[in-house]
Amino acid sequence: MIESDLSFEQTYMELTQYKIKKIQSMTSMFFHNVMQQFASDPTFFNKDAQETSDRLVLRMFQKGRKEGKINPAYSDEVLLMLMHIFTEGLKSQAINTENLIKYGPQITQMFLNGLR
Repeated sequence: MIESDLSFEQTYMELTQYKIKKIQSMTSMFFHNVMQQFASDPTFFNKDAQETSDRLVLRMFQKGRKEGKINPAYSDEVLLMLMHIFTEGLKSQAINTENLIKYGPQITQMFLNGLR
């Protein structure tokens, strides 16, 4: 999907929708238990998987830079930090699965457009 002809924004939206569909296919209890495990056990999502995920995210951000959608002054390190902060927030028990699904598209737009 990252290497497709879709724009950066379309790619990000498609990936987000894919993740939301995966969440919808799980029961809310299962999803909650997985996120709890993920939050409490640093080895749950192993280092190799995280590195692979980071490489894919950076490729997507490079696509965004080429299209002028991401400020080139933002380093890869800062962009990955932002994504890790976002991911950590999703692990919070305060995040209701139903709300994540319901507001996912709006959160995606906020991520892509800032608060303007």
